[in-house]
Amino acid sequence: MITTYRRPVIKQCPYKPETDLGELVITAAGRLPRLPALDAAIAAITARPASHEDLIAGVAALLPAGARVTATWHVPGWTVEVGDAAVLR
Repeated sequence: MITTYRRPVIKQCPYKPETDLGELVITAAGRLPRLPALDAAIAAITARPASHEDLIAGVAALLPAGARVTATWHVPGWTVEVGDAAVLR
């Protein structure tokens, strides 16, 4: 069984006074944390300015071994995708 969670994500850029809009995708073979708990934890990460990389690292820390997390951001002139290697534990 492959489980995929996909959701919009909004965060503040730590480098410029701007809001980043993107899509967060979490995939795992097997079970993932329950959505309400994961939502609350991600909301805590996005409550403060965070780089794309810091967001990915924070979300990856919430996931079981082998899970993957990727975020796609649309910034002026670019589409940026930031992901991790499979989460290792």
